[in-house]
Amino acid sequence: MRPETQELIGKIGMGIGFVGFLIGMAAAITVNPIIGGIATVLGLSLFGYFILSPIIRRRREKGLMESGNQAQVRIVELWDTGVTLNNSPQIAMTVEVTPEAGPVFRSKIKKFISRLDTYEYREGMYCVVRYDPNNTSNIMIVSTNN
Repeated sequence: MRPETQELIGKIGMGIGFVGFLIGMAAAITVNPIIGGIATVLGLSLFGYFILSPIIRRRREKGLMESGNQAQVRIVELWDTGVTLNNSPQIAMTVEVTPEAGPVFRSKIKKFISRLDTYEYREGMYCVVRYDPNNTSNIMIVSTNN
């Protein structure tokens, strides 16, 4: 399936799910205002975490790609976080960033990778990143040097 079609289906599904959520919360508040109100706040919190967080992360990454500084990094430490999403493991790493101007610094990166791409990330290897010079913890891997 084409990515555009998948994105459209995803948006339609989220829209239908959100309408269903609103109807359910209205019914819950009508039946029991206290428990329904608590459920609504909890539901909206979960919606914000699971739906809005990835949207915010994608916008941040897009901003880094457009205006972030590029630098070479060396992976100092690498570990599995124990988190898996869609059968893809999440790894975390400490990297040593060597910017074109300014001092060398360390930062941490978390990234979901394909199980087929586990060989691409090893301690001691070099990668290219984009980072925010005003917030060096805001960093993303652009490419690996294999």
